[in-house]
Amino acid sequence: MIKTITAYAPATCANVIVGFDILGFACDFIGDEVTLVSRDDKEIIIGSIESTEALPFDIEKNTASVVIKKMIENLKMDMGFTLHIKKGIPLSSGLGGSAASAVAAAVACNGFLRTPLTHEELLPYILCGEAIASGDVAASGGAVSNDVVASGHAVSSDDVAANDYAVSGDDVAANDHAVSSDSVAASSAAVTGNAAVVSNEVHADNIAPCLYGGLTLVTSLYPLKIISLPIPDVFCVFVHPHIKINTKDARKILSSTILLKNHIRQTQQLAGFIVSLYQNNKELLKQSLTDFIIEPQRAHYIPCFQELKKMAMERGALGISLSGSGPTLFAWTEKKEDADAIGIALSQHLQRERVNAEYWVSKISSEGAKIISKCSGP
Repeated sequence: MIKTITAYAPATCANVIVGFDILGFACDFIGDEVTLVSRDDKEIIIGSIESTEALPFDIEKNTASVVIKKMIENLKMDMGFTLHIKKGIPLSSGLGGSAASAVAAAVACNGFLRTPLTHEELLPYILCGEAIASGDVAASGGAVSNDVVASGHAVSSDDVAANDYAVSGDDVAANDHAVSSDSVAASSAAVTGNAAVVSNEVHADNIAPCLYGGLTLVTSLYPLKIISLPIPDVFCVFVHPHIKINTKDARKILSSTILLKNHIRQTQQLAGFIVSLYQNNKELLKQSLTDFIIEPQRAHYIPCFQELKKMAMERGALGISLSGSGPTLFAWTEKKEDADAIGIALSQHLQRERVNAEYWVSKISSEGAKIISKCSGP
């Protein structure tokens, strides 16, 4: 009988410049581990957290335990767990730390099931933990209802409220060509049972690549639909300034409206980006790595952002921007030596600005979260 399972989940880069809340890729240089030890008393207890900074031991507030609690309840698992969490990803770094803990917990818990869930079936549970970290779900619930268990663990789109993101041309014209969130049909998805209402700001751009690996595209949240995109042959350099940006705060500052011209330009960039992957066209890829919407609103978080960006492009970057909400910056290059040169130059520049920084170079990892150890016991 399996007594202990440890799962590993990799760091991720969300948004990938042109796909806010829908694009992400997995990295192979750092990650989180969650160990579950089964208990007969059906309690859920966080036994230890190995982290450089404080994380909640309250099971209602920790991204890993929230996932475990919901899986036990919905799947009617006849056991409890003691969790041991080992954080390898810096907190509030823009590298998907909250997602990694939630994903590792779900993968470890899945290992205890007689019939493990598929990735597609695990995703809604993981979204519960990510939603807690992002502040998108009321404290009383999660993104999955107790009714999810019905019909082979399938999440039915019938349980979800209409989620049409239609924008009226009349609404656009009335607001200086701005697309307003007020003009969008109500998109909160009320899920049945005792689950909370999930706002349209819940995002899966970190959890998808963390679970699946590779480069992923979220095409729908309700129901969750993920597409794995071709992985470009690039090197990724991540420069991590030692400052903190809270995801909740970084989302709050975003404008609820965008100029129509910027919407068009961003759509062109996203379309070019996806086509470049399928054509293996590096020139088109480079032309399609500019963010006209989110980056301009968040750039002020990073000291000397424009200067850092210019330095990276001069050293061979195909594109550079924030990883997730930052503060980590990422760039893609065709050559490893260019990635190293960018990492060194940007880190040194930040240090001259009295901001400690470190960098990593990685390929996009085709492998997502996985079980790394199992131990039997009485």
